[in-house]
Amino acid sequence: MQNKKVLIISSEVIPYLPQTERSINSFKIPKSINDAGGQTRIFMPRYGLINERRHQLHEVISIAGLNLIIDDVLYHSWREGEVRGIAMLDDHVALIDASISLYAVTHDDKYLNIADAQLSYLNKYFLDEERGGYYLTSINADDVPIRMKISNDSATPSGNGLLFKTLVTWWRLSGRIDLKENVSMLEKSFGKVVAENFSSHCTWISGFESFYKGVDFIVVGDKKSSVVKEMVEKINNLRLNDSILTIINPGDDLPENHPAFGKTSVNQATTYTCTGQTCSPPILDPDKIKQSLFE
Repeated sequence: MQNKKVLIISSEVIPYLPQTERSINSFKIPKSINDAGGQTRIFMPRYGLINERRHQLHEVISIAGLNLIIDDVLYHSWREGEVRGIAMLDDHVALIDASISLYAVTHDDKYLNIADAQLSYLNKYFLDEERGGYYLTSINADDVPIRMKISNDSATPSGNGLLFKTLVTWWRLSGRIDLKENVSMLEKSFGKVVAENFSSHCTWISGFESFYKGVDFIVVGDKKSSVVKEMVEKINNLRLNDSILTIINPGDDLPENHPAFGKTSVNQATTYTCTGQTCSPPILDPDKIKQSLFE
């Protein structure tokens, strides 16, 4: 290993994150290479809980600086300063999923704009208009003899499955009819296949559970209020897999087709729990939030 230069990329490294088998090995391997005369660099995500000043770390690559969209076309990879390969279904869906996840946390409309642009692109170039669902490759991909349409998961979630799950989340956040129509189209196209072979369609199963049993918590009130903070804490402590938490100021509007639309004009901190298009009566006592799920 003398004078060898090795780049280590890991999601976890001690002492910056808790000790796990991966984080320990991600520390020991480069150390052993250095001890043998090699040179190593370690790349890991810049998680918010890491104190960069204390550990004397610095950012080397900003993902935001990698422009994978050129002339409104998303590309598959970035290497040596160049984009390579037109994106496939999974790439577009991953970007939609990330954008909706960011919107759910920040409520910044720029992420919705990204998701909208990617979904419009999929509907134009990937959609199977006759039988529903989306092909793995774009109609513009001239080097693919057969366009495949895949539903089952492999080492990563299938594009169609992840899109179904993400559109369900997006619809629950926005109430948009067009998104629900897309969800229904995917359900009609692949529902039978999923039911017949559910063990290889875990992403779909998660999406169906979110669609039919997902719980939306709407907390109306000042985020700095002690009651609102207690309500949020109670909700987070429930640790529900398919829950979405929205905190909104009194009087601010939810989307028109959201089940809690028109319920935000309140005089005190209030929580609603909604499943499907049905919401609970207003909850004013944080201790009664859990109880509302069983009524």
